[in-house]
Amino acid sequence: MVLTSLTNCEESDPWSPIRSWLLTTCVWPSRMPPEGTREPQVRMRRASPIGDDMPEGFGERLRALREARSLSQNGLARAAELSPSLVNMLEGGDRRPTAEITRRLARALDLDEADSDALLALAGQLPFAYDRISPADPDLLLLARVLGDAGIPPDERRQLRALVRVACARWRPDAVDLDHLLEPSGTAQGALHHDGREEAGRQ
Repeated sequence: MVLTSLTNCEESDPWSPIRSWLLTTCVWPSRMPPEGTREPQVRMRRASPIGDDMPEGFGERLRALREARSLSQNGLARAAELSPSLVNMLEGGDRRPTAEITRRLARALDLDEADSDALLALAGQLPFAYDRISPADPDLLLLARVLGDAGIPPDERRQLRALVRVACARWRPDAVDLDHLLEPSGTAQGALHHDGREEAGRQ
C-alpha cells in the first residue's frame, strides 16, 4: 500500500526526489549498490556432519590397534560386521563412533577390559563397567564429587585415589601396582600413616 502511494506520485510533487531515493535505496531489497561498492558476500560454511565435538584420538588409536593385530580395514570390518568404508571413515575422523560400533570393534579386536574402556572413552562413551552399575550410583557420585573438589588439597585427593586402588586390588589385583602403592614413600602408605596419626591424636 505504501509502495503504491509512492510510485503513483506526480512528477511535479516536490517530494518526488526523496521518494525516488527511498525506492532505490531503502525499499527494494533487490536493488544493489553499484559494482565496486558492494560489501563482500560471506559464504556460510556447511556444518560438518560429525559436529565440532568429534572425539580426538579415536581414529589414531583404532588404526594402531588394528595394525598391531595385522588386520586390514576389510578384515576388521568383517570381524566387527561393519562396512569397510565405515572403518575407513572412523580411522580418518570422518564419522562419529557410536557406543554400539565401538563395542563391536572392541570385541573384533579382542581387547581386554582396560583397552576396551579406553577405546570407549576416546569415543566419548561410558565404559563397559557402567552396563552393570548406573552412572548415578550415589557412591560413585560421592567419590567423583570428592575427587573433583578443587577445595580439597591435591595431595589428599591423591591419597584417596591410592586408598581406593588398594581396596579394589582384592578383586582386581592385576589392575593395581600394590608394590608401588605400599612402599614407605607410596601415596597409600602415606595416607594410612596420616590416618593413623589422626586416630592417635583423637584418642
